[in-house]
Amino acid sequence: MAVHHVKQNDTAPPAEATLTVAGSAVSIQSATVKFIMVDSSGAVKVSATANNDQNTDGSDGSKGKVSYDWTADDTDQAGTYLAEWEVTFADGTVRTFPTAGWDTVVVHSDLG
Repeated sequence: MAVHHVKQNDTAPPAEATLTVAGSAVSIQSATVKFIMVDSSGAVKVSATANNDQNTDGSDGSKGKVSYDWTADDTDQAGTYLAEWEVTFADGTVRTFPTAGWDTVVVHSDLG
């Protein structure tokens, strides 16, 4: 499970992850990816299309790599959030990563 840090109101750098099962990267060739983030009450803050950064079969080291480009609304509230990546594979099956638990996103307060 990854921890992503971003400052309040920033839109860079993107959240990035490598999707794995039992420590091995999962091929997401031709899959679509969604990034979901909720606040401490479970209210959805983000549910949006993410980037599938795997090139072809991923043999170039990109296997399982995903990213999400923040929008201003995503990071406007400082706090700690839970996040996951929902993958819809080419055959229509859906799997959510991480498969146990969640990633954490920490939006740190701006000083000004």
